[in-house]
Amino acid sequence: MSINISAYANTKHAYFIICPIITVLLVIRYRGIFSLPKNVQDIIYYSESSFYYSFYKHSTFAFGDIIDSRSEWPNSHISFRKYNIIFEYIVSLIYKVISFIYPVDRFNVYASTVLLIHSMGISSLFLISSIVGDCISGLCCIVLYMTLFQEKLISRISALPLRENISLPFFWMSLPPLLQIISHTHHTTNVDTNDINASDNKCYRQGYEICITISLLTWQFSSFLISTQLLVVIFLNYLQIITDNNCDAIIKSCAISLVGASILSLFSPLMIGSLLVKVLITYYISQIVYRRINIKPCNIYLLNNYQSIKQFIVKLLTFSVTVILVNLCFNLHFNDDSHVFDMFFVKIGLKEPNFDTLIYEMGTEFRFFPKFMCNLIFNTNMPHLLLVSLVMLLFTTKNASHYYLLLQTIGLTLLMLLVARLRVSALPMLCILASFATSVKFWSGIPLGIYIPSLYKKAIRLAIPMLILSFAARPLFRVGLVDEIWRYKYGENYYTDQAAELVQWVNTTIIREIGVYNKCAIFSDMPTSSILRSATDATLIVNPHYENIAVKQRIRVYYALASCINDPKWLFDKLNEYEAKYLIIQTKMLQVIGDGIESLINSLEYENASCKPRERLENRLLYKLLTNTQLFKLVFVNGNYLVFTLGNVNGLYKLDLNLPNSDELSLYLPVDDNGLMINFHGIALEEFSDVLREIGYVQASEQLYNFLLGYFNHRPE
Repeated sequence: MSINISAYANTKHAYFIICPIITVLLVIRYRGIFSLPKNVQDIIYYSESSFYYSFYKHSTFAFGDIIDSRSEWPNSHISFRKYNIIFEYIVSLIYKVISFIYPVDRFNVYASTVLLIHSMGISSLFLISSIVGDCISGLCCIVLYMTLFQEKLISRISALPLRENISLPFFWMSLPPLLQIISHTHHTTNVDTNDINASDNKCYRQGYEICITISLLTWQFSSFLISTQLLVVIFLNYLQIITDNNCDAIIKSCAISLVGASILSLFSPLMIGSLLVKVLITYYISQIVYRRINIKPCNIYLLNNYQSIKQFIVKLLTFSVTVILVNLCFNLHFNDDSHVFDMFFVKIGLKEPNFDTLIYEMGTEFRFFPKFMCNLIFNTNMPHLLLVSLVMLLFTTKNASHYYLLLQTIGLTLLMLLVARLRVSALPMLCILASFATSVKFWSGIPLGIYIPSLYKKAIRLAIPMLILSFAARPLFRVGLVDEIWRYKYGENYYTDQAAELVQWVNTTIIREIGVYNKCAIFSDMPTSSILRSATDATLIVNPHYENIAVKQRIRVYYALASCINDPKWLFDKLNEYEAKYLIIQTKMLQVIGDGIESLINSLEYENASCKPRERLENRLLYKLLTNTQLFKLVFVNGNYLVFTLGNVNGLYKLDLNLPNSDELSLYLPVDDNGLMINFHGIALEEFSDVLREIGYVQASEQLYNFLLGYFNHRPE
């Protein structure tokens, strides 16, 4: 059985019908978020979701947006180069254009855009199943997707700003043109079979390149998904299922997409050092090696002789050795993304866990695929259809597209079992594979008996897929699709009154100080920092972009609060390195610390950080902050948060000076009851007296001026 390339043209009209229907269903499902008050919309999302949305909310297309100093103070960087937030800037531009014509709500424009893109991605699953099978299998794929649309199982669209909600739809949209390219692999004398003219092939390649480029720009992990895509294509090429010409075309298109995405992201280090770059470099190096050892291109379909098997083994070994060497070279220069491989190595027992892997393990999304999700899957009929499809594939003539979808699904499923969050990429592929059980094309290749009239055979072969389709749709009523739509109308909603109180306090107490006291930077955990970045104009020191080495070090400092370091001065000095003015701690840090936190703390490399099992709270650093009012002063508290301002050291406050043509100098000055931190950067010596007088430090200004004058005039050479 071969794929009819015209299936794309025959199903594209159905695609434009399916897409609006799915969009309407998603809008109905999450209708509640559109009517929430503005102050609630700002803080309903958790950690990275709130962080990414903050760039959209605060986007003004000013220079201050591009050069971001709010997320990782005192460091500044080009925002869209460091984070995958180009999408937020594009949607912000769309919002400004629409609002110029007609007044609309900023949040609603963002939510509608994400839901529309996700609908396009789901509709692409229908298109893929229809191309490989037929329209019935396409409908079956959508039905299976809906049965798995529960408990954040097959989709994380309930948290709109998550990167996979934007990137994955374009990854799915890249599959139809990819399948069209690789389908023309059989060498046959029938010119009508799988005949793609040059212009169509160019169109498919351009569509593939656009989708891959957008996917790379919007999600860091998309480079891993696209790498698995290329590895499957290369492996099938080594098996001679995909021709060398088609394989080269796909690799070239992917390389063009990577170059385009790199240019648009100003050559982001995370993209330059990604696995995708290593795979592309390995492929081209391997091609050079093949020419040197005189392995000729072979377009014979499948392995059918000893020479072909020998070529396959040589190519596979060459590629494997090359990718190891390339990876070793890259590891000397790029370390930001190493946690991904660390997690895999730890899970398969090749590496001991460290702080980075343990902090990911604290989130259920980065653990092994949980049992309750397996139960949710088996409550649907998708596993039964998947088994039928696999059996049918054994007894039908297979095309390169079938091999690709099978291997791609196996690869993504293995990744899903290791990291639960990757289920959003694997389960849709499983739906596509399972939908083949309802394909009339597949059933037409199965004999039903020589004594049945032809008309009855056609009716039976149509009735069987329809019965299987109804069997696939049964769980829609059992798991309660209608209940899922009408009962849960918000998706993820992490709004709390305590978070709203904290936001209000920051806006009324801290933000108004920025004009006089430079940047009142706040040191907190990743979720709290993300909320404050979205709902306030505060300057933060920590963000959830944990791949960055500088952020990793700051997170270690935060979790040291639960350690047994007995000197609060250690934390005070650490926070001064980041020019922090306020420290915000979640009160759950005061609760009983479980084994997961204990393991995390004991993996810290700070001196005296390790604690005995079930160590008392009184012996932990956090408790010492509450009892040491000279270093840390508690200025705000509610049910979920504690806010400290950095206090005094023996009645003096540390002042960091960075004067022109001088060494860095730290002084301790008298402070008022508020303990306000003052930083001067690049101010001339003669200006200190006036500056300090303006803010009320008259006596200190005279002493400081005389001291500095004597210091710089009489310091040792």
